[in-house]
Amino acid sequence: MAVSSQPGEGPFVLVRAVSEMSPGDEVTLDYLAPGVEGSLVPRERRQAALLQRWGFRCRCERCVGEAGLGRGVQVTQQSANALAARLGPQVSAAIAAGDGAALAAAAEPLRAVVLQLERQVDTPTVQPRLAAWAHASIYQPGGVG
Repeated sequence: MAVSSQPGEGPFVLVRAVSEMSPGDEVTLDYLAPGVEGSLVPRERRQAALLQRWGFRCRCERCVGEAGLGRGVQVTQQSANALAARLGPQVSAAIAAGDGAALAAAAEPLRAVVLQLERQVDTPTVQPRLAAWAHASIYQPGGVG
């Protein structure tokens, strides 16, 4: 789709900033829908969905930054996602029953994986924003596509 600066000249996109912008500032769009394919899934799954649906590999700050975190972080994220998917029914049942002890017990195995990720990304060499993105990617056990 072409982008026009003037309504009425053809297709156009109107973007409103929620903070001050300067000429030349980058504007990014989230091409992934919320939910199962949303921006909380790990980078590899986001990249696969973008390539399949939109035909491009994302090079945004987040995707490039997460790629630079290395294979160890990716493995930890995948482990956390698999574990969360496996524990999901137990967690849901504990919540439905209002059983805090069962909820804590069901979630306990995930604690070690989360702590491992924290050790990997909560370091002086990893920007806080990138560490937050890495953390966010372990909380959506569903997958893309």
